[in-house]
Amino acid sequence: MKALVKERPEPGIVYRDVPEPPLKPGQVIVHVRACGISGSEVSRYRWTNAYHAGRAKDMTQLLPRIMGHEFSGTIAALGPGVSGVSEGDPVVVQSVIGCGRCDSCDAGLPNHCGRRVTIGVHADGGFAEYCAVPAANVYPVPPGVSLENVALLQPFAIAAYALEVGSVRPGDRIGVWGVGAIGVSIIQQALIGGATVEFAVGRDPARLGAARSLGVQHIISASTMDAPLRLLELFGKQKLDAIFEVSGHTPAINSALTLLKKRGRVVLIGNLREPFHADLLQAIMDQINILSVRTYSLSAWRRALALIPRVQGQRGAMPVERVPLAQGVRAFERAAAGEGVKFVLEP
Repeated sequence: MKALVKERPEPGIVYRDVPEPPLKPGQVIVHVRACGISGSEVSRYRWTNAYHAGRAKDMTQLLPRIMGHEFSGTIAALGPGVSGVSEGDPVVVQSVIGCGRCDSCDAGLPNHCGRRVTIGVHADGGFAEYCAVPAANVYPVPPGVSLENVALLQPFAIAAYALEVGSVRPGDRIGVWGVGAIGVSIIQQALIGGATVEFAVGRDPARLGAARSLGVQHIISASTMDAPLRLLELFGKQKLDAIFEVSGHTPAINSALTLLKKRGRVVLIGNLREPFHADLLQAIMDQINILSVRTYSLSAWRRALALIPRVQGQRGAMPVERVPLAQGVRAFERAAAGEGVKFVLEP
């Protein structure tokens, strides 16, 4: 079969033939129909410092690897011992596999399992025609939801978890730095939940246009203005309840700390590109809560799956471009260059 493979610890990815995956007990084979390119996969494509030997996301010993962790498809085969699903069923894959025996897994948090395996990172993923996954990690696609849209459930689930961690309630006033798939998903769900999204900061006009269409009050282009200064002008005296940092841009954190009410929350989601430095005394005096998010809990995944029919086709949703898997190398090049769409590869 054909697949996109991260072969070496250096920039790039290769489209080539690979063996079809073996089917083990408790697994199913998914015929992949749609697989999104995530921000973290663009970072692996670029081979940023976080993935180098000894760093926080060291991936050097995991190569070669078929990446792809945001995917959906249909069941092509069932392994021994599998029940509850049938060949041909449309499914979406939950990519985090916990050990099932630790405190984190008991709490429904395989994202914090010390022995977690992520499909597309530690095991081969969805940038291929077929992928073998545990049957416990496939979920039925809700009626009326397309395989293309449900393939993007992971960023939607991360957003659901971020809003939970940030304790966002109806009536809260929030802001979002970064308007990729996760940032747009935070905006969508916050608005559904009764919060007001006061601002969104980004660089790409198409993504900022999506945020504007959703009903964000203030759209800030970091490409054309001093975003921290403009935000201070807008909210220095009308401070916010919570700010979500999804861009991985450390100055956004410094900015957020000046814009929050006492006991406000800043939620860190983006992979930071550089070390963070700040004088935190005022944040301590104001009892600012600095929180972080790693992927999602299982309960957030299930909430997102139940909610996604409400936003399918919503005006202002993230711009998506469907691309054949055979053109995946070029799609990665375009994503790494900062084109303002979400690429979904289709084998």
